[in-house]
Amino acid sequence: EEIAVAKVAVAKTEDRLRYAQDRLARLKLLFEQNLLARNDFDDARELAATAQNDLNDARDRLKLLLSGSRPEEIEATRAQLERLEAQRRYLQEQLGLLNVVSPVTGIVATPSRQLKDMRHQLVKKGDLIAKVYDFKTVTAQIVIPEKEIAEIEVGQPVQLRVRAYPGTEFSGVVTSIATAAQASAASAQALISLSNTVSANKTILVTTQIDNPDLLLKPEMTGQAKVSCGQKRIVDLITRRTARTFKVEFWSWW
Repeated sequence: EEIAVAKVAVAKTEDRLRYAQDRLARLKLLFEQNLLARNDFDDARELAATAQNDLNDARDRLKLLLSGSRPEEIEATRAQLERLEAQRRYLQEQLGLLNVVSPVTGIVATPSRQLKDMRHQLVKKGDLIAKVYDFKTVTAQIVIPEKEIAEIEVGQPVQLRVRAYPGTEFSGVVTSIATAAQASAASAQALISLSNTVSANKTILVTTQIDNPDLLLKPEMTGQAKVSCGQKRIVDLITRRTARTFKVEFWSWW
């Protein structure tokens, strides 16, 4: 296609050159007879020279296209294209780093003032920029006394009320039970005061998933939780201190 265009360009410049040369020949006769001003004759001669130069350029371009590019020129062009492509990929990566995207959907809990203070600061890969919480379903821990853990099973319903919203009940299920017991804070303090004369009251952490559609629950809230353990016979209710539910005073966000 480029060769065809170059041939057309050569043909057009040849026509312009013939026209310029014919016009120059006619004007030369008039100039020799003092019937034409020198300026007009010089303009015609310059036009013919320009047409000749244009024809030479068009022929050179056609000749170059017909002969083809040299191997070293092709290799140099290919190397330049590879460098430009690598530069384009690098710039695209840099532009992508300008967009800060959270890996999870949720609410930004970092104060806006703290985010504004980070403007124009260098942030390395892996640095903490902001905290994002997904509050639609929250994970909570319930502290269950060791002697009452036998009735707790994964999948049991959980109802809880937080001190911030005592009239609102939240629902969830038990998702996991800790594999080891731990000493409660009060028992640990007693052990420090009385040495080995007091045995620690053990507790076990039970993890729950709580639905939070209105986003009322917040990190570090506390309240009261009930784990529904199913129906029991009246004998079981008498022999065991707890029956269908366990009331737990302290729980915190994980």
